[in-house]
Amino acid sequence: PRRYQRSSAKNKWSDEQLKAALADASSKKLSARAAAAKYGIPSSTLHDHLVGKTQKRYGGAPTTLSYTEEKEVVRACETLQQYGFPMTTEIVGKIVHEYLESTHQHHRLCDGGPGYDWWKGFLRRWPCLTQRKPEHMPKNRAQACRPEVKISLLECFK
Repeated sequence: PRRYQRSSAKNKWSDEQLKAALADASSKKLSARAAAAKYGIPSSTLHDHLVGKTQKRYGGAPTTLSYTEEKEVVRACETLQQYGFPMTTEIVGKIVHEYLESTHQHHRLCDGGPGYDWWKGFLRRWPCLTQRKPEHMPKNRAQACRPEVKISLLECFK
């Protein structure tokens, strides 16, 4: 997936320097401007931290599905793999797209479902999934998956 690499250096100061500057400025040992100069922190950054304008942020946009929803998709993928179906971007994309359409959730995905970047991020978040080629299904197992056989099995359990 596309990953942005910052070309300029950001935050040339450490968290310890910021904490020390905040301690000096809040205890009135130094003015905010003097503490910023002493510890090599921009005065606007120190001021923002003093007045509470900053918050811990995590990079990137939020995921389309919540953790529990993604866990259900993972469970569906694992079930499909157990039955010998391949886990491809198209199949998982259809599962996700149909789920989002059925729950009427607002999403940023294209009409065809999730794209390449979503897929790579999904695989990174769920390393238990692996992309594999489909395996050859034995003839007896393929015959057991026919609709007629499934219906007769269901009638036996009724």
